Amino acid sequence: MGIVTVLWEKWIEFKRDFVKITLAAMIAPLLYVVVFGRGIGELSGGQPYLNFLVPGVVALTTMNGSFSAIAQNLNVQRLYERAFDQVMISPTPLWQFVAGQMIGGSCGACMRAV
Repeated sequence: MGIVTVLWEKWIEFKRDFVKITLAAMIAPLLYVVVFGRGIGELSGGQPYLNFLVPGVVALTTMNGSFSAIAQNLNVQRLYERAFDQVMISPTPLWQFVAGQMIGGSCGACMRAV
């Protein structure tokens, strides 16, 4: 039940800040595609470089987004809101809290990458 609670919290945060987070996450990938994809052109095999660049940029954005969603949120909760201390003394097992944070951050990053 603790995992579902953490996932629900992540879902509410994601819905609230979707546009802001998505636009901020799209700046770096668009710059990579414009600079490297259009600047390099074609490889020696005759295939466009974008065929190789786009999957890498999607993977990079997804991994970076999931890490940022988890790490930054936990640090803010721990340092400023003192919410992490409340989780430590709550009856929710720590592994459920950690699993919920990981699943929520990964799902949010995957939704933004698509």
